[in-house]
Amino acid sequence: MRHVDRVLKVTQMYKCIQDVDLKLFRATAEAFDPSLEDGYSALQDHMREYYLEIADRLLDLQILTLRHIATSNPGQGLKPHPFSHPQERDTIIRYSDFMTRFVIFLLRHHQQPLPDLQVEFHPMHRESLDALVDVIGGSHSRSRWMSTIHRVILFILTCRSDGFLKAEWKDLFSIFLIAYHLRDDHGNMHATARITPNISKVQWCFRATAAQETLYRSVHHNNNDVK
Repeated sequence: MRHVDRVLKVTQMYKCIQDVDLKLFRATAEAFDPSLEDGYSALQDHMREYYLEIADRLLDLQILTLRHIATSNPGQGLKPHPFSHPQERDTIIRYSDFMTRFVIFLLRHHQQPLPDLQVEFHPMHRESLDALVDVIGGSHSRSRWMSTIHRVILFILTCRSDGFLKAEWKDLFSIFLIAYHLRDDHGNMHATARITPNISKVQWCFRATAAQETLYRSVHHNNNDVK
């Protein structure tokens, strides 16, 4: 058993990487190399378009709906402030790029699983990732890109693998956070102060995708998004 970082021990996340080659594991969360993975440049560009477009449409939703989206547990009362986009466009791009990095991490594990590491996907995760691989590898319309990206993130948000239902530490985003924040090949993590802001980036993106899905569905309810 290797050294266990305090953060990993407290969260029990060490369980998912205790027999894994950490050098290989960390590499799966690294930034893509445009000269070797040029398709990911297109993914990053379209992901930015996707979230910038959603940010512009948030005002189309009712305030009550936006308050629901901003609230992690509606049973404990709604947030007083509605979900909104950051004031700076560059902030949305930064959030989007981090989500792109997370999706690329999933693509890498979907296509080339690491020995001794089970990243457990729901069937809908695999189906949507396969569709994304197809879009990345071909010449497709902007609308095809947008719909494929939306489905990938929506299914990450709404579908849970059997592995996750048995053990919460198998959550896809949590595994990515570990790979991204390991500071060496010995299991030492960066300080939690560096982790929290990155969680917030993806939380905003997930909520933005939820807002987009609400807009899609409201068409079937006379544009009443509260329903």
